[in-house]
Parts: sequence; C-alpha cells; structure tokens
Amino acid sequence: MTPVELQRALAQMPSRSALVLTFHCLEGRSPGECAALYGIGLPEWEVLFFEAARALANQTEPLADAIRRPLATRLQAELAQPVAEPLPASAAAAALILHREEVHRLRVEAERAAASSPARAREAWLRRLAVAAIIAISLFVWLRERNKPPAPTPSHFPLPPRGVG
Repeated sequence: MTPVELQRALAQMPSRSALVLTFHCLEGRSPGECAALYGIGLPEWEVLFFEAARALANQTEPLADAIRRPLATRLQAELAQPVAEPLPASAAAAALILHREEVHRLRVEAERAAASSPARAREAWLRRLAVAAIIAISLFVWLRERNKPPAPTPSHFPLPPRGVG
C-alpha cells in the first residue's frame, strides 16, 4: 500500500481502530505502553490491534475468538520478526510502519485542510450558537423559578373543616 492509500484508509476507519494503529505503528509506542494507555491487559490490546490491522487490510469477515487470539499473537511476532508469508493484517501494519513519516505528514496536511475548510468554520459557529441557546434557556428557567412567589407554608395545626349549615 502506498502512503496515500494508507492515509485514506486510516481516515475512513473507525476512530478507535485508527488510533490503535496510530499509537503503535505511527508513533512507535510499545504494545505494553499502548495497553496501559487503553487501561487493558496486553492480550486484550493485541486482539484490539489485530482487529484494527485487519480493518486496515480490508478484512471484514468475523473470526471466532478461538482463532482471533492466536492470530493476534502471531501478528505481534510477525511485526517484530518478518516472515516469508505474513498475515494480510501483518502486511498492512508493516506497510504503515514502513511509511510512518509520509503517512504522518499526509494526516497532518489533511487535518490542516479540514480545519481551515468552510464546513468546519460553519460547524464551529453552529456549536457556539447552540451553547448560547442552552445558556439562554437555562437563564430563563432559573430566573422564572427565582421570581416565582414562595409556596404557602402548611400550618402545623390545620383548622377543622367548617360544617355547612
């Protein structure tokens, strides 16, 4: 995969999967450090990374848990020591590691372009208007409740009901 294809694939992935790949492949964090970052154990993180690498390799068919765990361990081993016939997920993750600098540069460029786009500016103004509306409504409700006359206090000794007649 080329750096442009890798960047495009990362942009289209779910954000959690893209972050898992970014932390390990682009930023070069160790598996243990990534697992600690997510607050999970190393075996669980390996499975999470494996699923993200599969998504990068465009493998969407579900796998049984009994198959997924050994393949996740194999993926980590293949990234540490390349083999003759790697898993497709391993090849995609290795390509991401190989083109690390270029993919990072492309991601930064894409984020800058998105940040300066008219759509992003419009979205920011709509957010500001929504926050202003929420504040105005909250202030209205608070003032209305504050200016309401106090409820009559019940008497401790209520009068008996008056008889008619």
